[in-house]
Amino acid sequence: MFNKRNCCVLAGLLTFGVVVVAAAPHLSHAAGPPKKGNLTGVTVDQFGDPVAGATVQLFRDANDIDYFAETTSDDNGEFSFKRLPADDYTVSALRRVINPIEACSGSAAATVVARQTTNVTVNMTCQ
Repeated sequence: MFNKRNCCVLAGLLTFGVVVVAAAPHLSHAAGPPKKGNLTGVTVDQFGDPVAGATVQLFRDANDIDYFAETTSDDNGEFSFKRLPADDYTVSALRRVINPIEACSGSAAATVVARQTTNVTVNMTCQ
């Protein structure tokens, strides 16, 4: 049985064979809208020059196990992720070139805050 104390409203309408069920607004959106933010950044080598074409991956833990998203840095080494859940992330970047053989890699920690843009620089070591 439903009453004012349990704050739920249950309405059944049997017109045209349709049953409508409604819950109080505070129950259907109890957590509110998702908390989202943006992450932008740049990949640079040990000399501070941009690293273009790096695969940039987001992980939700420090051990690079909980993969979340991926993008590629542009010609200026810049990258961005839009509308991410507010959380702590590890940003990992990797770029490999076959001829001449070269590999660049690096990572950085970033905290995405709701309704804000977080900026991060991923310092990469190239060999």
